[in-house]
Amino acid sequence: MGFALRFDFRNPESAGTTMADRYAAALDMAEWADGLGCARITVSEHHGSADGYLPSPVQMLAAMAARTKQVRFLVAALIAAGSVGCRARWQWPWLPWQLAGH
Repeated sequence: MGFALRFDFRNPESAGTTMADRYAAALDMAEWADGLGCARITVSEHHGSADGYLPSPVQMLAAMAARTKQVRFLVAALIAAGSVGCRARWQWPWLPWQLAGH
């Protein structure tokens, strides 16, 4: 089945859910979609938004990779300026090890 998922993790107050619950649901959805033949899961990084978003896409994709077998992952937006750029440089070198299950 050729389909893809995209998560931006917006969580407006009106949704009535916590970010922890939203993250847990996304992990469950990734595992479920992988079992159905999902081709790709995309996440994007955002900061300073009143309705949430995802501040650390690398860690989310690593957690999703730990629960899936076939799906490919894509980061649609990774902020790489200033201190966030420093964080991105130390996150990415060990990502392949997380994806490989080490």
